[in-house]
Amino acid sequence: MPQHHMLSDITTAALERGLSGAYARQLAIADNLANIETPGYQAKEVRFEQSLRAAIEAERSTGGTTGVSPVGIARTHVPHSEAAGTRRGLIEAVQPRVGPKNAAARHDGNTVNLEAEMVAMSKNSLHYKMLARLLAKKLRMMRRAINGGSGE
Repeated sequence: MPQHHMLSDITTAALERGLSGAYARQLAIADNLANIETPGYQAKEVRFEQSLRAAIEAERSTGGTTGVSPVGIARTHVPHSEAAGTRRGLIEAVQPRVGPKNAAARHDGNTVNLEAEMVAMSKNSLHYKMLARLLAKKLRMMRRAINGGSGE
């Protein structure tokens, strides 16, 4: 069961899920690179962005209270505290999915492409850093608002 925080919102939940997905992707890329010489190894990839987008849209359209998301997560009852403002249920339910990467196999059956994995790792690293900075900035803004504009 997801833990709900008093100061949560759709943006914070989406940033947290994005970080989780990027972390899962980094692990998959690391596995792929570690198995680059393993005969028959099938490269993995992580998918979550489309499900996250759908959950965000569903949360926005329902106000985070009830409904069925496009990713198939039904919500029939919402606790009062959640309806009052946590707005995170569908977004928190998004989980990164690891599956086989659609890639050509080498003569030994391995589908890892070193160049593609290195590009994916760099891109994912930048994406993770951007999400972490956005979340940190959002938290700083919240702290500043709580402290009456002083940031401490």
